[in-house]
Amino acid sequence: MSGRSVRTVEDLVPPGQDLNDIQVAFRKHHALQCGFCTPGILMSLTAEQNRPAPCRADALDSVRGHICRCTGYRGIKRVVEEIFAESDAENTP
Repeated sequence: MSGRSVRTVEDLVPPGQDLNDIQVAFRKHHALQCGFCTPGILMSLTAEQNRPAPCRADALDSVRGHICRCTGYRGIKRVVEEIFAESDAENTP
């Protein structure tokens, strides 16, 4: 489609920087092993993080369609808990 942009996992961090907060959490919580599903999950969580009122429930819903056979999803859920806990607190009246 004309006039559209495509973002990839390589586009998540500006040149010269190491990792963004989601990538750091993935490393911290051992949320990746083979790496096959990781780019898609990173992109989904980034899209959720960029929403006007991001929350854990929406973030967990956004990764439900990703199939990961290596991690058992525990690490991925810990990433969501860490990254979106602050957003949940900010969005609670």
